[in-house]
This record gives sequence, structure tokens and C-alpha cells, in this order.
Amino acid sequence: MPVEGSAKLTEKGKQIYSLVLEMQQLSDLVSTGTSSSYCHQNLVEGFLDLGLSKGSKDGILRSGISSAFFAHGVGHSLWMHVHDDLNQQITRLFHKTWTVVPGIYFYKHLLKVVEESEHVNHNFLKEYRAIGGMPIEDDILMTPDGCENLTEVRNDVEWLESVCSGEI
Repeated sequence: MPVEGSAKLTEKGKQIYSLVLEMQQLSDLVSTGTSSSYCHQNLVEGFLDLGLSKGSKDGILRSGISSAFFAHGVGHSLWMHVHDDLNQQITRLFHKTWTVVPGIYFYKHLLKVVEESEHVNHNFLKEYRAIGGMPIEDDILMTPDGCENLTEVRNDVEWLESVCSGEI
């Protein structure tokens, strides 16, 4: 967890956590058929805003480099086959429990594919590598009326920092 000595997220850690939190909120729309492509779009927009990516949003999405940072789908089932693809199964699997777990990862082995990419600001990327990976996970029950989030803990920055500092 990229925290400073006071158990606060570093500024870069807060930027990435906030972006993953936006992806998580998008992922909560899974009952309407939201797929990981929305998360990839949000990641690219966020990376453009942070200066981590350069070029056009469409060009970056077409290049596929966002997959190096968001290397898995929106989530997977928590039943018979643990890693069933949520994106492929979503419309017909009501009354099933899923984990919704978007994340952004800066792992060296995943980023090898972007080393030569014109869409990556490599100087900025070096500054974010220490973050490692930052997923946010919720467990949800799919129903015909939507999703029931079974996760009972908060996931906002203030709560996370309170947990890291021992206040909670």
C-alpha cells in the first residue's frame, strides 16, 4: 500500500486509488451489462489526466496498452468455477454471487508490453511503479432488479487511511 509514515496515501497513491474507485463504481453497474471496456475507458481518461498516457483516447484504446495496467476483467464468480468471466456471463446469471474487483497494476512483468509504446509517458510511469497494484473488491449478489452489494465496509480514501493508521 503506497502510504507515507503517517499511514496516509501518497499523492500518487491517492490518484490511482481514486481512479480505481471510479472504476469500481462503474463496475457496480454490472447488472445492466457493463463490461470491462468501460473500466478501460475510465482508466485511459484518468491516465491522460495524470499525464501517464499520451495521444488520443481512441488511439490508446485501440493499442490495447490499458490491458497492461488492468490485466483482468471486471470480476469473477464466487461459485462453482471461481474465475468464470463476469463479462461473458453477466446477463443470465441472476441469483449468483460475484466479486467485482477492478484494479490498476504497475507490475514490471505486466508492463513489459508497454516499454516501447508511444502512448505511455515513461518518465511519469517510473514515478508510479512503487504503487505495485491497487484493486478494490466488492462481493455482489446479482438479481433481476440489479446488484446487492454484500460488502459492508467503506472504501473511500478517508476510511482507508483511518484503517491504515489504526484509528479504526
